[in-house]
Amino acid sequence: MADSHSTLRAYIWASLTLVALGFVSLAVDLPIARWCLADRVPKGIGKVLALSEVFGHGFGVAVILLAVVVLDPVRRWALPRLMLAACGAGLAANVVKLAVARLRPHHADLLGGVHGTFLGWLPMGAGHSYEQGCPSAHTATAVGLAVGLTWLYPRGGWLFAALVALVALQRIETGAHFVSDALWGGAIGFAVGALAVQLPSLGYLGNKLEAWGRASGSSARIARHS
Repeated sequence: MADSHSTLRAYIWASLTLVALGFVSLAVDLPIARWCLADRVPKGIGKVLALSEVFGHGFGVAVILLAVVVLDPVRRWALPRLMLAACGAGLAANVVKLAVARLRPHHADLLGGVHGTFLGWLPMGAGHSYEQGCPSAHTATAVGLAVGLTWLYPRGGWLFAALVALVALQRIETGAHFVSDALWGGAIGFAVGALAVQLPSLGYLGNKLEAWGRASGSSARIARHS
């Protein structure tokens, strides 16, 4: 499993790069949102994107983690870190929403300036859900999950990255988020996911779960070879 310090640095640099790209993409947020909301995306592509949303949704994450536990008992010890990577990233994105209020594209004036999509600072959850567009928690969750799964199954890295891209595109195509929201959500996912798989300790409960997973994994390995 890829858990070296060089990998951590690579993920942190990826996070910082996405933050910078998010600011750059503010210049194209409105035209891309107008294009998407004009129903110019072919229906077949839209259906694929809609199906991919599950990779960044809580239910989909739960199913994937359950599959790891059931199908790969040898690696079930990694479950706490996978949960922290995916759920922690989504939670972190939702915390950032408490600091900035931004309209989602389907409720914004797409003919005005991009500054008009930002409503203010420290809304602390006040207002409607359509005022909580920044950053994309779906994208953050998907990236965090992909980081954890790539750490556990390096050969699947390209597949997990493709699923993340589809989730981000789905959020943009439906008008739920601007491009910058998705990029900033991805930045959070990279940072939280990288920290989740690199932390030396997960606390009392997390360490207990890891110990249980390693013990059950060892038993499964012995049973497989007996």
